[in-house]
Amino acid sequence: MNQSIINDLCELEQAAAQQWWHSEDRIAWRDELLRACELRQFISIRNCLNGSTPLIPVRAWDNDLISCFSSQSPENEDELFFNLISELENLEKDNALAIALRPGFWMSDSWPEHEETLRTALLKARTANAPVVRCGFLSGQAEILMTADLGFTAIQIHASELDIFELQLLVELARDCKLTPIVSIENEKQLETVLGTDAPYILLCCLRGSGYEAAVRFVQQALPRLPEACSKLLLTGQAGQADIQLFRRLGMQGIVNFR
Repeated sequence: MNQSIINDLCELEQAAAQQWWHSEDRIAWRDELLRACELRQFISIRNCLNGSTPLIPVRAWDNDLISCFSSQSPENEDELFFNLISELENLEKDNALAIALRPGFWMSDSWPEHEETLRTALLKARTANAPVVRCGFLSGQAEILMTADLGFTAIQIHASELDIFELQLLVELARDCKLTPIVSIENEKQLETVLGTDAPYILLCCLRGSGYEAAVRFVQQALPRLPEACSKLLLTGQAGQADIQLFRRLGMQGIVNFR
């Protein structure tokens, strides 16, 4: 996985979210959602990180995303969705799961028939106190609000080209939505940005593909600089046992892993 793929996914997410945000007046909807979120219970992911650096699996509901991040063979997307819902409905307390959705998923033909099923399954996971992360390279308020509206309990916010002020605002918005903000970074510039915020979880990107060795070096150099109070996570894919052992020895508290 090289940086250009991450950049492409960031741009797709931003373009889709902006199209959705401007398709109608969202201000009243946002204010109503924030009021509703005040009554929600905050589901912490920290309890899932106890033990020997647990693996948090990422399930992608899209074959194109699977081909980017995983060696898994393509599947029928209805079957992918059925398996995802089954896993959500059977999550137990303090067992975390991450879900990657296609950018602009709400514009697909299949979304209307799947939306309510996904919302119901996410509510069941919330009731069980099982954190569910919306995984993806998300960097705007529209993505955070939509994630909260669907019923996720945590979100990956990518530092991308945001400055410290913009990133801090997104972290605070996620908290207002009762979402755990997990900020992902992939390079030195983004590291400097996130260090200027109070992000409680920092996710270091180390995805296989071209530039993997440089990504591992970045992880090794970044870890000592991360605040002691924040939880240190790693985003990877197709990680072998040797990779996982290496990351555990480096001091990771959790590994978010595309299967």
